Amino acid sequence: VHGDYYEDHKRKKSDFQENHKPILITEISGHSIETIWKNLRVGDVIEIRKDEFIPADVIVIATSEVKGVCYIETKSLDGETNLKQKIGVDALQNIYQSKYSDLKNVKIEYDKPNSYLYSFKGTATLKNGAKAPINYPNFIPRGSVLRNTEYVIGFVCYTGNNQT
Repeated sequence: VHGDYYEDHKRKKSDFQENHKPILITEISGHSIETIWKNLRVGDVIEIRKDEFIPADVIVIATSEVKGVCYIETKSLDGETNLKQKIGVDALQNIYQSKYSDLKNVKIEYDKPNSYLYSFKGTATLKNGAKAPINYPNFIPRGSVLRNTEYVIGFVCYTGNNQT
């Protein structure tokens, strides 16, 4: 019983530390503010830096790389040590680069959370009615680590058990 208490205490302390890690949220004005992981909400646009853990499931909007490519490590999720390539949604990257505030006019719909680590489907509907597909290569799961890429701008699509 004493060992269970100790393990629970360690887990709670670890959860607290993780939930209080800093993250930058980009407001619709284009200004960034710092908050902590536990304050993230579905719909937030966040900036993840090289070698940082991904704090929530995100859809890649843009990256530091010209073609919108980034690399993630998923060792803590699936045990694999090879890097996986992800890519920004072209239509969202174009909006982000030309006029960030226009992202508020994009409607993003996607699958509900599920247990399939390698599956993701969604659609971004632009202001003009055009639709852009969102697929697994555009999705980064929480717990991954950003590698070999200076930064990723991502749309928070899942934050945990209390989805909105």
